[in-house]
Amino acid sequence: MNFKDLKKYIRLFVLLVISVVSILLYASVSSLSGNDFVKSISLAIFSTGLVMCAYEFIYSTRGEKYFEELIGEKIPIYLKMKAKGMEDITDSFELDKYQDKIINSKKLNIVMNDGKSFIGHNSYIFKRRFKLPNKETNFVLLDPTSDFMPLLNKKNGKHDASYYQRKILDVIKEILIDFQAEDSHKVNVYVHQMFNTMSVLSFDNIAMVSLYRLSPGKSIVPHFEFKDTGANSEFCEITDDVDKLIKISTLITIDKYEELKSKVFQHIQSPT
Repeated sequence: MNFKDLKKYIRLFVLLVISVVSILLYASVSSLSGNDFVKSISLAIFSTGLVMCAYEFIYSTRGEKYFEELIGEKIPIYLKMKAKGMEDITDSFELDKYQDKIINSKKLNIVMNDGKSFIGHNSYIFKRRFKLPNKETNFVLLDPTSDFMPLLNKKNGKHDASYYQRKILDVIKEILIDFQAEDSHKVNVYVHQMFNTMSVLSFDNIAMVSLYRLSPGKSIVPHFEFKDTGANSEFCEITDDVDKLIKISTLITIDKYEELKSKVFQHIQSPT
């Protein structure tokens, strides 16, 4: 028997002694009856055995390197994700999960190409939010007069050359006119001439991001959720990016809506 094997047996013996001493101490101070005491010990042994079986199964099928990888690779990655604030990855914005926060947050930012489906599907949330005073809700959409409109139509396979232009106008009208906000609730609609690489929904200390696919057509995309974990968190980067975008965007008010609508239709009729 070599020294390594001897150390292993010594450790096993020490663990056995500790276990026996622990049981004796537990028995001496426990007020349980004999049957209850046996049940309690049996449950503890069963739980320990189940864990050990799982461990032995993983060990025998994956080898000892698996645990080294788990500790040496997986945990650091997990810690990096937590430091950046990543909370979850889903196939859609799970608004029901954060409904109360979205409704009650002091400030809500929504950045999308047109946002019509998103706003339409969740209109009940926005209507409840708009009834609350002293809030701020910012919608940041693509400018329907921008040169990006034909490309967006082409990328998503729309044969109507003015599809997204009309869609964005409808969304702006719905937000500014159809939705009725409480007087002290600031509802701002911005449009910008750039293009969006992702959709963003940010509120309180959560930012939800949805990336766009590169190829034409619509498909399922990943949605990432980030929590504010400090100055270096992705949440701060996202909200700072949205603030910068708002600064270079144009605010559309009810008075300016008709002017924008006129420009869009002029552009549709004379695209060149």
